[in-house]
Amino acid sequence: ELACIGWASALMLHTYNFVEDFIKSHQSSPPFAIPQLRFVPTALVITQDDDRKAFLLEQMIPDSFGKYISNASPRPLKQKAKSNREIAEFLVFVQHHQYESTKAVYISDFQGGTSLLTDPQIITDPYFNLFNDGNVGFTEFPSLHDCNKFCSFFML
Repeated sequence: ELACIGWASALMLHTYNFVEDFIKSHQSSPPFAIPQLRFVPTALVITQDDDRKAFLLEQMIPDSFGKYISNASPRPLKQKAKSNREIAEFLVFVQHHQYESTKAVYISDFQGGTSLLTDPQIITDPYFNLFNDGNVGFTEFPSLHDCNKFCSFFML
């Protein structure tokens, strides 16, 4: 779980760097807002007593919790609130960018609040076999992904 958060944080930074560089190099701002999301800070705590229990601590997500994309499909889940639909659309683009730019890995199972995300899955090419649990659908991504305004603006 801790490794997934680390990978997911690095992959999100990779996508935000792409967005920033694209906007600078094309000297045009998108006609929509870019959601500002990050994964919760996480720490592993191990007790010093005889039982040596381990706990994963995460920052509390202050707003309502929801799921945007499951790990079974790159298609977004239905969202009631318009702001959550925008976030889900952006996360579809995030997956597309990561799939195209790395050719090996992307984040899935997006869930959390409107600015903080938690408990991701990392989907990898079966050749690499980095994350067995929940690692489904890499080869099906191109046929299941539906491009949206974010993909179009950023020329994916």
